[in-house]
Amino acid sequence: MSDPREVRLGSQACGVSESFGPCGLTWIVRTPPSLSAQLGPPVALLRIPKIRLEVPVLEGTDDLTMDRAVGFIAGTARPGEDGNIGISGHRDGFFRGLKDIREGDGIELVTATGTDTYTIDRIVLVKPADVSVLAARPRPSITLVTCYPFYIVGSAPKRYIVQASMNASNPENIHAAEEIKPGGKNPHH
Repeated sequence: MSDPREVRLGSQACGVSESFGPCGLTWIVRTPPSLSAQLGPPVALLRIPKIRLEVPVLEGTDDLTMDRAVGFIAGTARPGEDGNIGISGHRDGFFRGLKDIREGDGIELVTATGTDTYTIDRIVLVKPADVSVLAARPRPSITLVTCYPFYIVGSAPKRYIVQASMNASNPENIHAAEEIKPGGKNPHH
């Protein structure tokens, strides 16, 4: 039989402990499942300087993962690889600040191989079933996904999409951006 002080949130159990508050009163403190769960190591670190965001990117997009970090969207390019990297976060959590960014703002993605920098070039609203925003783009990219509107209780009717392309300052990762000089000579060869 389970501890009578154990609380269930959906199908997940929350641990309960006693804490002593003011005047010696006993307070019951519920520990959300996300605080006790063991998750894998981050695949990257996402930084958005304008909104002072620095958050680990973990595998998966389930609620447990996104309560503690932002989640790598399976089926998209992995951080540090060419392609379109999809990252999802809760609008009432780490991605609340996305409402304050604009085209031209910077994003950094730190991986074991280094830091890639991106510039935001598109912000769009889509329906939840529209996954076309995760398709490959002409240059290595990152796509951030969160629910919209930001201030609504319950299920959100749209997704807020922020897309950014890798900066030319990362030439080793931008194969399509090699310039051909006039006269047909490529300075990189």
